[in-house]
Amino acid sequence: MKTLEKLILKACAYAVLVTTLFFIFTMMTSFTEAAIKMETFMLILLFGALIAVADLIFGIKKLRMGLRVLIHYGALLLTFIVIFIISGNITVNGPGAVFSAIFIFTILYAVLFLLVYLFVRSIKAVDTRIEKRIPKKEAEKPKYKSLYKSDER
Repeated sequence: MKTLEKLILKACAYAVLVTTLFFIFTMMTSFTEAAIKMETFMLILLFGALIAVADLIFGIKKLRMGLRVLIHYGALLLTFIVIFIISGNITVNGPGAVFSAIFIFTILYAVLFLLVYLFVRSIKAVDTRIEKRIPKKEAEKPKYKSLYKSDER
């Protein structure tokens, strides 16, 4: 149940992030309108859910890091192609537009992955340093009291 809750929360967070980035992109350029139709929003929600599934795959610690990154990138690229390139009719504009979209996606993936990876790694390093500084308390042993010796004299 915890995994399902994490999946839903991550999916919603990614959907909000993608929607926010979409609005920022539309404010900065004039490529598209700022209004999002229901179909587009549902695609963004689906994209967020598939990103969350890709994150679950990335969380498998039994795989080597390089293989996890490759699978994660492949899953996200496939998701991006199916949802935004095919559904968004970018293919109508020709192979140059498709290549540009995939290229921009790859650059964004590399930059975001490196930023997140370095951020998480630095937080873990700081956490380990803090744990090393905190003295570990030995388990408090109960003091031995003799049954035969009395303090009364």
